[in-house]
Amino acid sequence: MRLSLIFVIVFIINTQNSWAQSELLWEIKTENSTNKSYLFGTIHSGDPRLFPLDSIIYKSLLNSEILALELNPKNMKDIEVLKKMLLKEQTLEDLYSKKNYKILKDFLSDSLNIPALMLKNMQPIFIEQLIDQSIIKNEHDPIDIHLHKNALINNISIKCLETIDEQMNTLLSIEISNQAKNLITKVKEFNKQELLNEMDSLIVAYIKKDIELYLNKELEKTKKDKEEFVENFIYSRNKIMTERAVRIIDENKTFIAVGAAHLYGEKGMISLLTKEGFILTPLN
Repeated sequence: MRLSLIFVIVFIINTQNSWAQSELLWEIKTENSTNKSYLFGTIHSGDPRLFPLDSIIYKSLLNSEILALELNPKNMKDIEVLKKMLLKEQTLEDLYSKKNYKILKDFLSDSLNIPALMLKNMQPIFIEQLIDQSIIKNEHDPIDIHLHKNALINNISIKCLETIDEQMNTLLSIEISNQAKNLITKVKEFNKQELLNEMDSLIVAYIKKDIELYLNKELEKTKKDKEEFVENFIYSRNKIMTERAVRIIDENKTFIAVGAAHLYGEKGMISLLTKEGFILTPLN
């Protein structure tokens, strides 16, 4: 989801739309306007196989006045954001038996080279993300960060489709007890090569634009309950992001870049924008 508040959270969607299996970049138009906007599905990875992006993606961005992201990356290190990552009235040690806390503490020290003391007040979900990030060595900025930097260089304005509070509240809707359980399970079952293989298969599926496979791989990786996960992390956010995107598109030529899983299905952004009267055409 960077000590990132936002990590790529995606899921499998059963869809009857065959076009939804292969396209990542969409042109957005209306019948009464010649202005064009764009919708692009990203993956939060800087794997070298993803770069350079297809030239049509850069061209579409440069044809836009606004880059609309889920969040503005420059806000990610705000002190108020960091505060939200912390436990309230508890420490990490309070969440575990002595045996499990020792397992966790030893793992953090041995595998991440991080003293448990440094993370004693951090919510387990963010430690879980640190573990994932520790094994990935990106050679490039993740795609969303890369687009953000290109927009700034070319004087393209940045807008956000969500607030940090909204994303944080979504993440923190997971009960602390469940966060703690997920973290210790991850530590006990940790297999670096297996995690690398999972990420590799995800990237390969994305590169092939095999979105159905991509979504399946992400669901397997998250190991969350499908219905609850989809509703809380995708559908509810799609609706909000689409409503805000519509207002931006109505006034500006806009390049929208969101996680690929937000595009597809009956409650995906492609479908929601179409229902708002926009005409979406795949470009690659």
